[in-house]
Amino acid sequence: MKILHVIESLEFGGAEMVVVNLANIMSEKHDVSVCCTKTPGQLKNKLNKEIKFYNFNLGEGFHLSI
Repeated sequence: MKILHVIESLEFGGAEMVVVNLANIMSEKHDVSVCCTKTPGQLKNKLNKEIKFYNFNLGEGFHLSI
């Protein structure tokens, strides 16, 4: 199964840690990707190497391009 987690950034925080932990666990059996809409953040380095990572670097505000 393909799974995509979308979050604003992977700066240190509660929701960010949940995304990293879920992605790492799910990547053992599934094709997992993580997408940050703002900045990668320091927790990006905690993702398993097989997880695909995307960063839109869009900054603040609403963006129809997403």
